[in-house]
Amino acid sequence: MGNITLQIKTVPFHSPSYHILLYGINDIGPKLDDFLTKNKMYPILADENGNLPMICLSKIKSVINSEINLKEILEKDALIGVSELSNALRFVDQNTLQPHYELILINLKKHDPEIILGTINLVVHMLRIRGFKFITPLILSKPFYKFFENPGKVMIANYEDVGLTNLDTKNVMLTCEDCEWVYDNLPWFFNQIISKNNSDFQLPLEMLYASIFSNSERAKLASLWIGIESLIKTNDSEIGKTMKKSLKLFGGISGNKAKDYWGDSLGRCKVIHGVVSETKSLLQLEERVNEVRDVFCTMLQYFIKNEIIPNRENIYNILSKEILDEKNSEICPNCDSQLICLKCSSGLN
Repeated sequence: MGNITLQIKTVPFHSPSYHILLYGINDIGPKLDDFLTKNKMYPILADENGNLPMICLSKIKSVINSEINLKEILEKDALIGVSELSNALRFVDQNTLQPHYELILINLKKHDPEIILGTINLVVHMLRIRGFKFITPLILSKPFYKFFENPGKVMIANYEDVGLTNLDTKNVMLTCEDCEWVYDNLPWFFNQIISKNNSDFQLPLEMLYASIFSNSERAKLASLWIGIESLIKTNDSEIGKTMKKSLKLFGGISGNKAKDYWGDSLGRCKVIHGVVSETKSLLQLEERVNEVRDVFCTMLQYFIKNEIIPNRENIYNILSKEILDEKNSEICPNCDSQLICLKCSSGLN
């Protein structure tokens, strides 16, 4: 799967603001660009009661290559850890040698470090659920470029650590609509994940994360299917029927497309069992990975937008209603219960 870890369990330093590098997001829509030019920050999380810190998107200056002096950095602050310094230098490249983007967490009320990190995690998850592929390698007390200008005044901590060899950061433009979606839906999502400690989203989110940073296209595709199945939570005996119906209803694709994604030569049944044809090109695999990731993200957005916990009962109730609407039938042919029966899981055709 590649080197995929969350390095910290809590934010390890106190600061009035925290800056999270969005490595891989370098293109935004014109409306969002105009807003950031005029206002500097676009709010993504703003809790009216002040119970949560405010998080905004911001455009920051490029790192100036001529200002990076390793000797000076080490002399100014002997406390900089070797791993933090080496990790910071890894991300001085074409992504950060031009203006780029970060999340800024404003910590006016000195929130608990665990709440700070939990809030950062959820905003990052929500942006990935919108389909964006990026890494957040560092949390700093100042913007990334300032670390190289005044390293002795910038606190730094490793956040995510992944292998960069196969990192795919080809993204569509980040727009105001994406930021607004996160802003509108984050309070409910936060309440479920943090306040109620709900675990129904946990494995799907971990697999979405893995699908971005895995070492091969086959591993990425397998991660996506594990994520989709952990989201739907079907019984093995009805997995094919349930999944194809779920891809159509929650993922917004046609029935024929759902059948292809499930059973064709690059489909779930081949990928999970490791029998993808060797004749398939890398480009074909990459295209299928992107297609299935888009469907997976659409499915996650469906549940979050509609404020539905993806537990087995809720999912089967939704699918039951959908099939009842299609077939105008109320009786399960196997046990005279609802069409999709929670007792025997039958009724999906």
